[in-house]
Amino acid sequence: AQVLAKCGEPLLVEEGTVEKRSRRRTGTASVEEWTYNFGPSQLMKILTFRGSKLKKIENGDYGFNP
Repeated sequence: AQVLAKCGEPLLVEEGTVEKRSRRRTGTASVEEWTYNFGPSQLMKILTFRGSKLKKIENGDYGFNP
């Protein structure tokens, strides 16, 4: 909710799962990647969420005009 309030709706949302392993158990976790396009003069941002927590922010290619 905080990311949506600050950045608005993403251009693209991709959903998936990843395998989680610990010494005591193995399971899966839901993962979402949100891609933001801020135009051709800025790099796109890719935000990775695991569950409801933001885990990583990466730069993509330069954006484009929609």
